[in-house]
Amino acid sequence: MKTITLKRNALIASLALGFALIFGLGTTNAAASDHGHRGFGGGGVFIRGGGYGIGIGYGGGYHSHVWVDGYYDSVLQPVLVSPEHYEHRFVEPLYQSNTGPDGVLTTVCIREGHYEDVLVPACYENRYVQVWHEGCYRDY
Repeated sequence: MKTITLKRNALIASLALGFALIFGLGTTNAAASDHGHRGFGGGGVFIRGGGYGIGIGYGGGYHSHVWVDGYYDSVLQPVLVSPEHYEHRFVEPLYQSNTGPDGVLTTVCIREGHYEDVLVPACYENRYVQVWHEGCYRDY
């Protein structure tokens, strides 16, 4: 008889834990947990000893509407350092040296020197920037 009672208690405990995991009981809302307040939605699964019953309930909470002052925050953002632009660059002439059958070294110009317009891409750097966050009312 004791074995059946132990199995029954284990089954009830497993069911209660399953319900808690499935329905997400025992949580509080994010704003309340961030600020140490208990918000709406706190609850849990309860197993009462001696009675083999499972109770599911939610505890109440309180709600407050609070003004939060504006503030500056340092945020890492990509900042444009140099915009995309063209540069007029000189390309060096290209020479090639060949040794002829008689052993004489001859240098020949393969490409004349000239100017080219080269596109230089924009340059960004990650920098900390001061960003203003407006004051507002928040619910806790």
